[in-house]
Amino acid sequence: MNRLIKHIGFCAAMLAGSTAMAGITFYEAENFGGRQIGGSEAMPNFRALDFNDRARSAIVDGSSWEVCVGTNFDNKCTVLAPGRYPTLGEWSRTISSARPVSSPQANLQPPGVVSTLPGRVTFYEAENFGGRQIGGSEAMPNFRALDFNDRARSAIVDGGSWEVCVGTNFDSKCTVLAPGRYPTLGEWSRTISSARPVSSPQANLQPPGVVSTLPGRVTFYDSENFGGRHFAIQQPSGRFEGMRGRDGPQSAIVEGGAWEICVDADFRGDCRVFAPGRYPTLGGLGGRVMSARPANDSGSEPPRRRVGAGASAILYSGQNLSGRAFALGGQGSGNLDGTFNDRASSLRVESGYWIFCSDANFQGECRTFGPGEYRNLPPELDNRISSGRRISNDYPYTDQPRWR
Repeated sequence: MNRLIKHIGFCAAMLAGSTAMAGITFYEAENFGGRQIGGSEAMPNFRALDFNDRARSAIVDGSSWEVCVGTNFDNKCTVLAPGRYPTLGEWSRTISSARPVSSPQANLQPPGVVSTLPGRVTFYEAENFGGRQIGGSEAMPNFRALDFNDRARSAIVDGGSWEVCVGTNFDSKCTVLAPGRYPTLGEWSRTISSARPVSSPQANLQPPGVVSTLPGRVTFYDSENFGGRHFAIQQPSGRFEGMRGRDGPQSAIVEGGAWEICVDADFRGDCRVFAPGRYPTLGGLGGRVMSARPANDSGSEPPRRRVGAGASAILYSGQNLSGRAFALGGQGSGNLDGTFNDRASSLRVESGYWIFCSDANFQGECRTFGPGEYRNLPPELDNRISSGRRISNDYPYTDQPRWR
């Protein structure tokens, strides 16, 4: 904590110099696994980082990055827009250099070109990505021809959004799935007969900002790390049925929106709000949960003071860690609008180093916070936080502008 205070001036100056923190993290395995390297400045030679031709997935924050097959940004290059790339496709195990597209002479693609990485969708016959599967990067107008009509129950969308339809040839009821993992397709389960990238001509796009009509949902698991029996709810549940004689859930996956989870029936007792994400442990709530409801449920009373569970950082609406609490798990959130936007007056970081910003998508005024309690926020972030994410497990600012 003292080390963080000692360096806070340096961190603030470093972050305030730009309205957005342009960062990239490369991973040695697909789906963001294995060893990783990252940073916010140009990396002209991956060999010097012992990472040449090793990157297989990546996360791009703040602004686009140019990645190249050759060192010093020569040879074949492309641009990766901000987003999560669980696989680098044809660029997997080929990258030798990378730089922000604002770098001098960055070989930008024409305006409107987001990335040359192909969009792809994979459908699964069972929930949670189980059973037989089909997938591809081209339009699939008739699932009957693939012996998969009305069978999809979960899906993974990479690279770009996809339109899925109940009817063949993209007629009848349609919706758009944004890039992400869908352990269940909810009301669309076992109804899909065709699918195509949203860039296809006449793709029936939803209005801007609408990601998907899939409902919010939370799935609870008997054991930590998503083990044992599980059940899911999509509506407020004042009392979990079938829990008599059993301990409550130990882990959970939250999708579509934040959920309030409570240890007593009827949303009473110790209650905590969980942002969308994966919670391999429910912390102090583990084994005790009896009710849950969407955090923005119109019938909800103002939440009582809560402490986040299974999270790395917790935002509080009042000073001195008081008022409503909002837990951020995993990689945080690029947009708190509709959940906890401009509400935080104090925060606690339980693990890792986090960056919090006044605007969505990690833009505006940004500051870095390490493990500890922050009972008062600086004026530039007090009641102004709109996004936050973990940037490193260890202190991220060294002589080299990168972190692992």
